[in-house]
Amino acid sequence: MSHSTTASSTSAATSSAHLRAVARLLSVVRRRAGRWIVIEAVALAGLAAAAAFWGSLAFDRFLEPPAWVRAGMVIGAVAGLLWVVRRKLVDRLRTRLSNRSLALLVERHHPFFNESLVTTVELGLEDGTPRSAHDPVDPGMLARTAADAAAGLPGVRVAELFRGQELGSLLLSGVL
Repeated sequence: MSHSTTASSTSAATSSAHLRAVARLLSVVRRRAGRWIVIEAVALAGLAAAAAFWGSLAFDRFLEPPAWVRAGMVIGAVAGLLWVVRRKLVDRLRTRLSNRSLALLVERHHPFFNESLVTTVELGLEDGTPRSAHDPVDPGMLARTAADAAAGLPGVRVAELFRGQELGSLLLSGVL
């Protein structure tokens, strides 16, 4: 085996390791986004239920409507709650978060990547897996870019990507 063949296979192995590291980060971000969606939807559903409860209680207390109006308020409240769950939970969980979108999210909060993460994702990852060797991507460029992106991975704090305090406040108000 010649020296250049050994160097290129070593470079390819290193590049592949960097791509797997980037894919792992994006997987963690994707899972965290899913949790965010669920928690936010539960909080919003709680807020909607509380608003419906207190609104109907006030309406009932001051106007004393007939039973059919009360039944209509309950049906309206249930319909509104189902709408919130569908729009804020089901529809959002059905939407696939692309690797490119997740990489953009990470880079927006961690500018030290200098677009290396998005470039690595666009050139080296397709649907979370390394691209095939048949793609017209310069392996040297991909290896350098993937190495730059991998070098920044330890500096990524996934918790900083999501507004934890805002979500906590929303969840607390939704539960109370």
